[in-house]
Amino acid sequence: MRTQHVDRRHDNTTSRTNASRLAGEDGAVLIELSIIAPFLFLVIFAIVEFGYGYGQSLDVRHGAREASRLAAVNYRETAVTGSAQTTEIINAACGRMQIVGGDGTTVSLGFVGSGSNAKDRGEFAFVEVRRPLQQVTGFLNFALDNVVLTSRVETRLEQDATWDATVSPAVCP
Repeated sequence: MRTQHVDRRHDNTTSRTNASRLAGEDGAVLIELSIIAPFLFLVIFAIVEFGYGYGQSLDVRHGAREASRLAAVNYRETAVTGSAQTTEIINAACGRMQIVGGDGTTVSLGFVGSGSNAKDRGEFAFVEVRRPLQQVTGFLNFALDNVVLTSRVETRLEQDATWDATVSPAVCP
């Protein structure tokens, strides 16, 4: 039986064909990355910003519920009434939120009804908390700039209220 020997050394024509095919693709990956990268960063930063914003939104809602509860039970630390008691309610509510000093969080207290019996037990009061949205990266300023998170809660008074409604929103310390 005769065996045929095949030379399996490197074929120069094949390597030249592959080299000429790849010669024009030197910067293709870099160009593709430069096209995709902004969208990738947008998605990543959007996830971070909206997660942080959602946490702030929960804090605003929590603060409004807390202040509403304090108003409903006629909260006071000292024997003060009127606007001094309103200030105590607002300060206690602000203390229960995660507030960074000077972030612009405001709290408003008031009565839903009007007239002389608006402060009586069984009537309704409202609390409104507002906070400007703070951003981590600032990458989404075009969409999230000037967004204000707001939560308003109405509650039935469990005791006669001795606090006064706020004339203008009080800024948290």
